[in-house]
Order: sequence, then structure tokens, then C-alpha cells
Amino acid sequence: MIHSSDLIGAWSKYYSEKFSLEQVPSEELYHKHNQWVHDIVPAGQLLEYQPSMGWEPLARFLDRPVPQGEPFPRVNEAAFLRNVKRAAMGLGSLVWLCLFVGLYYAGSFAWSKFASET
Repeated sequence: MIHSSDLIGAWSKYYSEKFSLEQVPSEELYHKHNQWVHDIVPAGQLLEYQPSMGWEPLARFLDRPVPQGEPFPRVNEAAFLRNVKRAAMGLGSLVWLCLFVGLYYAGSFAWSKFASET
């Protein structure tokens, strides 16, 4: 059976030898790998793209028309992720509150039964 730690070790060894690096992963590996990709991919077949660029460069690269009337999806924006985090924390807090309130009432009920029996 192959474990993920074996794969990470093999990956680290491969890239440290390929790019003559002491520490993998590193920022230097990131830049060397990007340069290697630039060197091996034929001109015109590599798209360097940021989602903030929108549909235009992506459609041009894929030789497709730019979608009209359809906004570019921006689901990973910081404001969206902050709202998701707030909602998750609020829901988590509510779950814990319900748990503690439920335990309090269950304990009170059990205590009252125990106290009335003695």
C-alpha cells in the first residue's frame, strides 16, 4: 500500500533533483517550475490566466465566442468567503448553544428526579 507520505517524499526528491533545490516545496520551486512550463510548452499553447481577466482572454484562447449576458462566475472572492465563514461560525455557535442548553435541562431533570427519590 502506498501512503501519501511516500508520494510526498518521492515528489520532493524528484523536484529537488530536477531543479537543484535544497528545500521543496518553496517559492523558488514555484518560479523554476513555471519557467520550465514556459520552456516546454509551444508558443500559443499556454494561457497564463487570472480570473480577474474575465471571459475575454479565456474565450480567445479556446477560440470560442465570449458568453453574452452571462457574468463571469466569481465564487472565490474574499467577501463571499468571509460571509461563508461567518455563516459557518454562526451555525456552529448555535449548535453548541443548543447542546449546552439541552445538557443543562437534561441534567436539571435528572437531578430533580434524583433529589425527589431521596
